[in-house]
Amino acid sequence: MCGIAGVIKFGDGANVAPDLVRGMCSSMVHRGPDDEGIYTQGRVGIGMRRLSIVDLATGHQPISNEDNTIWIVFNGEIYNHAELRPDLEARGHRYRTHSDTETIVHLYEEYGHDCVRHLRGMFAFAIWDSRKRHLFIARDRLGIKPLYYQHDDQQFVFGSEIKVLLSSGMRPHFRRTALPEYLAFGYLSGSETFFSGIEKLMPGHWLEIDEQGRLKIEQYWDLALSQPGLERSQADYIAQYREMLEQAVSSHLMSDVPLGVFLSGGVDFWHEDEPIAWPSSVSLFFVARLARERVTVVLTGEGSDETLAGYSRYGFTLRNAALNRIYSSVTPSLYRRLIRDFVASSHLIGADLRRKLGHTFVGRDGSDWSSFYFDNFFSAFSWNEQHQLLTDQLNSELQGSSPYTNVLSHWDRSSGEMLQRLLYTDIKTYLVELLMKQDNMSMAASVESRVPFLDHVVVEFAASIPRRFQFDGLAGKQILKKAVEDLLPHSILYRPKLGFPTPWSGWLAGQQLDAIRDLLLEPRSLQRGFFKASSIEQLIREHRASYRDHYDRIWRLLNLELWQRIYVDGEVPDRPTVEPAMARTTGD
Repeated sequence: MCGIAGVIKFGDGANVAPDLVRGMCSSMVHRGPDDEGIYTQGRVGIGMRRLSIVDLATGHQPISNEDNTIWIVFNGEIYNHAELRPDLEARGHRYRTHSDTETIVHLYEEYGHDCVRHLRGMFAFAIWDSRKRHLFIARDRLGIKPLYYQHDDQQFVFGSEIKVLLSSGMRPHFRRTALPEYLAFGYLSGSETFFSGIEKLMPGHWLEIDEQGRLKIEQYWDLALSQPGLERSQADYIAQYREMLEQAVSSHLMSDVPLGVFLSGGVDFWHEDEPIAWPSSVSLFFVARLARERVTVVLTGEGSDETLAGYSRYGFTLRNAALNRIYSSVTPSLYRRLIRDFVASSHLIGADLRRKLGHTFVGRDGSDWSSFYFDNFFSAFSWNEQHQLLTDQLNSELQGSSPYTNVLSHWDRSSGEMLQRLLYTDIKTYLVELLMKQDNMSMAASVESRVPFLDHVVVEFAASIPRRFQFDGLAGKQILKKAVEDLLPHSILYRPKLGFPTPWSGWLAGQQLDAIRDLLLEPRSLQRGFFKASSIEQLIREHRASYRDHYDRIWRLLNLELWQRIYVDGEVPDRPTVEPAMARTTGD
């Protein structure tokens, strides 16, 4: 585990100074306090910060092939590298280390771009091929490891974190068109970031760029959804999932340093390169920092809910869809519209009941199921609510910018039963952002987090399990629960789901709520031209009076403003103190 960075400059006479790469690496010492390495050759420079996990003695990067024509910097772990090594050695490749990083180099020599198809693990890496004069960068299938880049007519810059790119001399500019999706979901699910000009390399993709600035991006993996096939029993699925999960966990235990487990049942915003609207980041940061006192590596449970239908929202949506089929068959459309309008506006029923009915098939009659799902479970500010919140000028500027475009693009690419489409879309959007949060907060404490549930072979198998085996009533995740019934007490296995909880009510009450109100209504905040003061006042007033619980909306606005002050305005927060290792430089 580490952080990687690099730059390739275009044009004659444009060379990369080692100090530029060194400065980029210095911005992510927290990702790798144990070692630093830099390689420069003319227009190209790559570097890394290393958190030593495996092959402590000889795992220094960058690593090259035998004749020093190919160089790599790598972030992640390759769990099948020991299996790949004998074949590569039989093909004539000579290893100088025991690290998984060197295996990627030799795979690239053998298979070129297709080297990624042989890898089983989490990774983001960059390879400079001095023979072909291009840079090859790849990201793992599920997006466990991050990779950002910026490309203009002068240079191409990449890094494990956005702050790495900013440290190269870029001036940060907020991408105002990101606001609708952020207000709805709390994150951006496409390749764009909150910074104009900075993009994410999407999961399951690679890119190639040459010295003339020609950029090529391709997708090498997508999740195949379940297709009708041979009938199998639930017991068969349970047994095979148990076997595959045991293999994945065993491979993820590879480590030369102490290893632990995260059990799930203001943060320094400098680590949040983008505003993330989940307060659980706070809990995760402190848990990771506590874990660092004893271990360097932790296994976490990310991915089990998204791949095995563990969230209650899946069962709720499927149940509503089933009830809606009955409701639609016995109730004429005119009556359904009248009932829907009554639920939305009548004062004959209480506000709380009206809101609850508005989230069911009765109040959502006429909506497609993708809108039903995303509005009910993700959208803090609906499209109409955003229109009321945003200033007239910004509404005019963003006219036609739907917050749902990126998410629905994944929904539209999915197929099969509704559950399969829900899981596919969540894996492609929501899960990727959870992984970014996990990476940011664990690496802030110099801890490597591993996610055995997201071994891509396990994920592909989970996607083949029919819906009827996934649920017991409305409760999902049945395959996993039954697979480990002999390992855990029933009281633990079937208790209500609880992650890393956060004390919402205490944070957004009393004097804290007053302080948040004052910050959001400061002239400095309002002068950004994003939000109407009257709308913010109304949110705070309704929340204070307990008329409506606006904690999610208020937190989202607060997070955005604090992020703006640090990354756009340039306020310098207190940063963690990490003693960096000295750099070793290789190259011309």
